[in-house]
Amino acid sequence: MGTDIKPIVKKIDDNVQGLKSFHESLVQNASEKEQDILLQFPTVYIHNWKNTGDYEVYIGESNNIIQRTKQHYDAGIDESKWQHQLFLQDASLYIIGHEHFNKSMTLDIENRLMLYMMSVERVRKIHNLRGNPQSRYYPDSEMDDIFQMIWKKLRKDNKELFPSESAIKDSAVFKASPLHKLTEEQEAVKLKIIQRVFEALQTGKRGQLIFIEGEAGTGKTV
Repeated sequence: MGTDIKPIVKKIDDNVQGLKSFHESLVQNASEKEQDILLQFPTVYIHNWKNTGDYEVYIGESNNIIQRTKQHYDAGIDESKWQHQLFLQDASLYIIGHEHFNKSMTLDIENRLMLYMMSVERVRKIHNLRGNPQSRYYPDSEMDDIFQMIWKKLRKDNKELFPSESAIKDSAVFKASPLHKLTEEQEAVKLKIIQRVFEALQTGKRGQLIFIEGEAGTGKTV
């Protein structure tokens, strides 16, 4: 099951004035529906900037993109935090919305974006690299189609930062990434492995071997 409803992807200058202009333009020029999708619905966002020729990114999701972005700018006052680089670099911010977004889907979209972008050759660092895959929700059957539409829109704007999906999926980093969403069978195997590791640690056993068997493409590496 898919959806023909297109995602909304906005790119703005990643600074206080850029956020202000984006907000004002939405309120003055966008339809009420588009305003709701970007200002009232959950959204996904990508901060990105270049550092010595390659990109650094921060990927997140929020129920209030304006407030959340302001929080990032406030945090940037601290020179030890990644947000400070937004003040120093020519940064941009992608804001992504869809009328079928809910909290669970935006978390899955965020997770998939991190999974893809950790495999992009020109991305040197993802500042919030942690997975949070979701279980079943409505409409999870639409997530793959919506993500593909989002990626195509992002790629249309910047092919360097967002290469083809086929190039990403062919990379060794992608195939071995811990951010893959596991099937129920894979989750069961993972729990068995963790239990065996804890048993070995608790009993002090040495030289233990865990053997994972499966056909090609069943997720043994992950």
